[in-house]
Amino acid sequence: MKYRNPTREVTGFEYHLGASNIGVRYYCMGSSHSKCIDQLEAVQRCADRTTSRLKQ
Repeated sequence: MKYRNPTREVTGFEYHLGASNIGVRYYCMGSSHSKCIDQLEAVQRCADRTTSRLKQ
């Protein structure tokens, strides 16, 4: 069971995968479903990007 939950329109949307009611939350960059990554990973990448920007 897959369904889209466009709650955030910043860099993409949250994507929920899983047969259970809970499901696993994925964060999709853009509209490409193949680029779906775990939300924690997305947060970490965002933090890394911000940190590297501050260093420059």
